[in-house]
Amino acid sequence: MGHGDWQEELREALARLERCSSFTPFSRSFYHLMEEMLQDCGLTASADELRRAFLVLLRIETRRHLALPGGGGEDALDVLNFVRTTRQTQDHARQLLRALLKVSCVTSEERVVHALLRAECYHLLGDTRAVVVSLKRALALGGDHPLVHFALGYNLYCHAMRAYARVDAEKKQATATDPVRFARACRQAIAAFRGGLGSPELDAHIHWWIGYLSEILADKAAARHEYRAAARLAPEQFAEPVRERLARLITRVPDAESPREERRLTQLPPISDGELREARRLLARLRGFPKVFEMPLGDK
Repeated sequence: MGHGDWQEELREALARLERCSSFTPFSRSFYHLMEEMLQDCGLTASADELRRAFLVLLRIETRRHLALPGGGGEDALDVLNFVRTTRQTQDHARQLLRALLKVSCVTSEERVVHALLRAECYHLLGDTRAVVVSLKRALALGGDHPLVHFALGYNLYCHAMRAYARVDAEKKQATATDPVRFARACRQAIAAFRGGLGSPELDAHIHWWIGYLSEILADKAAARHEYRAAARLAPEQFAEPVRERLARLITRVPDAESPREERRLTQLPPISDGELREARRLLARLRGFPKVFEMPLGDK
């Protein structure tokens, strides 16, 4: 396949996938990044194999999205078709993973794309731990791009939710089943998100996610700072959700038994910095973050 041929075929496949309403802006940017990386891989035999693998991935994703409501022009979900497509998607993702294992990459650029393709396959299989490992490998190999950092932060959070928390979808709450590991994973996710700062397109999203994770870890000051940064950078998208999150972070007045008691509680003198530091020191021994926490608003 010539240089112009594979470029045209990949662009057509990407265009078909982008016509699916369920295909997210982040995924679109991520896939375009992979296409750009493939352009830098040159014309080696291994690079050509990676391009074919990416083309297969695009076709798998297109079939999957077409089975979702709105993806193929239908408003309702065809459950049987969705289940069948999901099974086929996972079978094809496993086949693609096996094919990728046979590719002998020549350059560092090829190795980065190889790791990202594997991450996408593991994502389709729902293996968040393997996604995290593959994204870390891509970064270690030189794939230092804000989108990769963002993907790592988000998948570290997803892995924490799957491995160390129990979700109540009806209440939109989650309970940490392993608080220590969950907190560690959240801190790792924050570090990964911070690594992606510096991109005008992503910074507001990154600040929002760092704020949310800081809120989970009971670091209200950091949460307020990050939420406000998100609203400042993208007010049209984040002003309202940030306003709601900040309202939740306001210190609540304890329940009062009478109006007089409520007035007294609201007029207490300010606490000194020394008292605050001592309170934080004592509280840190008792709790790292709330065991029960609220799920984030929407898909940011």
